[in-house]
Amino acid sequence: MKFKDIIVYDVYELAKFYVGAFNVTPHEDWTIATISQRLQWVLEQNGSYGLKAYNDEGKLAGFIMGAEELFFESEIFKIMEFCVAGEQEDRGIAEQIFREFEEQLTKRGYNRIVLFTTKDGIGFYKQIGMVPFDSMVMMGKQL
Repeated sequence: MKFKDIIVYDVYELAKFYVGAFNVTPHEDWTIATISQRLQWVLEQNGSYGLKAYNDEGKLAGFIMGAEELFFESEIFKIMEFCVAGEQEDRGIAEQIFREFEEQLTKRGYNRIVLFTTKDGIGFYKQIGMVPFDSMVMMGKQL
């Protein structure tokens, strides 16, 4: 597995990959244009950082990205996007990408990672050492 930092010029490649991986329920509304806007926005955030991974054949296998967030007078890193190709999901690729990302964030001085995930994703994140915050819940309201 070869890792590279994400730069703004990667947005189109990552958007095509994302649409291919996530254009299934419940994410079927993503287009290359909409996800490009989102990825660009993430990269414009304060302290943004991302990592992309290529398999041994040089094919994009996944990426992870987010940005720092000031929270209770400390900086945490909020993962905003994490995408692995569907055919790679059972091969441990996601865990490899996550572990490398953790290492890079540690080198950058972060000591906490947070993210939102679907209920289907909880098992994976627990497996790699993340725990839900019992005191926090995501809420929303349609306007």
